[in-house]
Amino acid sequence: MDEAQGPRQQTDGAIGWAMTSEDAPASWNVGTYWRLLSTASTTNGRSTTFEELCSPGVVAPPHVHDHEEEAFFVLEGDLVFLLDEQEIEAPPGTYVYIAPGTRHGFRCNSEVGRVFNTLVPGGFDHGVSENGEPAPRVAIPPPGVSALDVWRELDQHRPRPPWDGSDDPQWAVTVATAELVATAVASGCETECQPVRQRRSDSGRVRSRSRAAFAVGGGPGGGAIAAPARA
Repeated sequence: MDEAQGPRQQTDGAIGWAMTSEDAPASWNVGTYWRLLSTASTTNGRSTTFEELCSPGVVAPPHVHDHEEEAFFVLEGDLVFLLDEQEIEAPPGTYVYIAPGTRHGFRCNSEVGRVFNTLVPGGFDHGVSENGEPAPRVAIPPPGVSALDVWRELDQHRPRPPWDGSDDPQWAVTVATAELVATAVASGCETECQPVRQRRSDSGRVRSRSRAAFAVGGGPGGGAIAAPARA
């Protein structure tokens, strides 16, 4: 689907729209398969929603969104979320809400994890799509049916992040890796991408000032996800 054209099942934009699964564009970013269900462009900047398939180990190292509130609904897998210093086990059916400014991350303790993920306001999708790489559009089973077979096929071609497979109980990534991936990508406000902007809090955590998204290596933003040590 050409994102600029909007969802195929378009209605009056003032009342909303619907998208079928085969219409959703997909990207690889930091080893995760992201299916873009809604973007800043399709919601006038109000929100972004993904369906994600996640690999075992650390999926998202600890990071902070200054402005976005974020929510996850776990569809499959044994996930563990970090909210500040608290670890929360999140089996299927768990809803996790993360307030702006909260240090957070998550890992997957099963062969595959599957979540719905929404951020408000929208814009996070820019970092995912523009700093990742296109992924094949595949038929993912409906919620309640395992996506493991689909994941095993996708995993053969998955780009690996530096922390791939890490089960570090402290949620930290090695200093060497942190030096290799030293900046946080921040995509621009609303529907425009801006250059990388980052700052660190007194504790040394990476904080995103705008529409932050993970990326490995260079890209339009010119940076990559920082992997800060535990404060």
